[in-house]
Amino acid sequence: YLLFYERCQPEQQPVDTIISRQQQSLVVPKDLYLQVCEKNMKFLMDKHVFDKDYLSFVQNLVGIHRSKNMTQIAPVDDLTKIEQLSDPLLKVIQLGILFFVKTLAHSSDKKGIADFAVVLRDLFFIHLPSCQWFI
Repeated sequence: YLLFYERCQPEQQPVDTIISRQQQSLVVPKDLYLQVCEKNMKFLMDKHVFDKDYLSFVQNLVGIHRSKNMTQIAPVDDLTKIEQLSDPLLKVIQLGILFFVKTLAHSSDKKGIADFAVVLRDLFFIHLPSCQWFI
């Protein structure tokens, strides 16, 4: 298929003057202006949250504990005990799960999910109380 377009002149010539933010907010309806600002901020946050370097950082942070504790398996205890709830490895696994569910699963780039899942699986294997927490 070939598409042909006919060139047309814009109805208005572009304005060469720069409008300040104060004037922009007066020209554009307030609700539309706030909505655009909100969407732009969300886009910028998502851009940083879904960054590959951030994924690598969190994966390394969670994975450090995997290599340290691979030789010892934590016994299954009741998670209602205060010392179990403050267990550092449990906190790391909770961080990893929350990152996986709330951030990584919503990312458009699914390449890191499998590697991150392996790290979490290994941590669940060596820390059985975290399995109880997860269930």
